Amino acid sequence: MARKKKDEQEELNVSSKLKNVKLLYNTGRLKEAIAYMYTIYTDLALQKYGVRKTFSQTVRDFAIIMVKQHGQDPANIYPFIQQIEKAIYGGYPSTPEFFMQIVESFGNIYREMSGHRLPSLNL
Repeated sequence: MARKKKDEQEELNVSSKLKNVKLLYNTGRLKEAIAYMYTIYTDLALQKYGVRKTFSQTVRDFAIIMVKQHGQDPANIYPFIQQIEKAIYGGYPSTPEFFMQIVESFGNIYREMSGHRLPSLNL
């Protein structure tokens, strides 16, 4: 019973963070919404594996650690990381279509890490 309650709290936590993503998206702040999705990913890594991203680690460095040391599927994580890097560092235009691609990639990672489907953003 206690485990079920903890799982519900974790799900609720992700849902509330996704509400922030939705708010950023709806106010036209796509780049910030994308960056916040990466923050949710690092929060999930901390929650599931106890791994905290250090300030000196790049987005890619953290992904490599997650694949090599924690067995994350590179077919899920690397497309997401490439999209994050394009959006944040590559000057790639943050369009609604590109944002939805990132949401889809994040959904794959979320399913792998939690065993659940990503709650809908209802955009």
